[in-house]
Amino acid sequence: MWTRDLPAQPALTDSGEAEWLLSFDFDGTLWSRDASPGISAGFFDLMRCWRSCCGVRWGINTGRSLNYLLEEFNRVAPFSPDFIVTCERYVYRADEDGVLRPDMERNTACRHAHEEVFRLHHLRLEDFFVELRRCYPASRWSRDAEDPYSIEVEHMPDLDLFSPLVAGVLKDCPELSVQRAGPYLRFCHTSYNKGTSLRHIAGAWGIPEERIAILGDGHNDLDAFRLHPGALCACPCNADAEIKIFLRERGGYVSPYAEHEGVMDILETHVAPLLRPGNGEG
Repeated sequence: MWTRDLPAQPALTDSGEAEWLLSFDFDGTLWSRDASPGISAGFFDLMRCWRSCCGVRWGINTGRSLNYLLEEFNRVAPFSPDFIVTCERYVYRADEDGVLRPDMERNTACRHAHEEVFRLHHLRLEDFFVELRRCYPASRWSRDAEDPYSIEVEHMPDLDLFSPLVAGVLKDCPELSVQRAGPYLRFCHTSYNKGTSLRHIAGAWGIPEERIAILGDGHNDLDAFRLHPGALCACPCNADAEIKIFLRERGGYVSPYAEHEGVMDILETHVAPLLRPGNGEG
């Protein structure tokens, strides 16, 4: 299930140890829906340079499924990232040949954890969806085999309206949580999110928190920001208000530019200085 339709183009395979880790949300951060191309060509030039001279490893940490991500990414990318996280929880890393491979041990554990949490709480979740459709008939319930308890709404503010219903489901269920991105909300296991996925990847490469940069714009990026307080955390100006408030209160950076232009601003003004010789020592 995790090996279908991986990127045809490999990741870069420059020699050298991984020294820095850059994590990018996709929609509204690295990729701009209304721009052409959706990702700045200068971004890939920068990743190519930094990877070879600074030991940077970079990747996409998204709520999208793999196929949905690659629909857009493969159109514009000259090479693959060093890692991908899909659905906020499934991890892929490039091997020595630059081929992205699923992290089978982690992904299998993740799948089993979700099967168990949904087995334990399926009656509660089923009741929730019945009540949700009664109160908000325009909401749509996704029944994907890998993501059986997911909601899509027509208008994003609707998610705020039924947050009390969601809170009722989560009450007294510490192993159950939700991820929210745009008009989508999914129920999931508390131990698997963008933050824990990034921690797993950083650990595999032996990269400390102070050498991580995290860029995102949505609610589901909060787990990564919270779990890595020592990382450089930043967002473009189109980020959710909640994200901008969170970062400003904790010393993060909010770019004055939107989406992929904001990404380039963050990289050039805040990440590049860290990569200069002598920075990040120790």
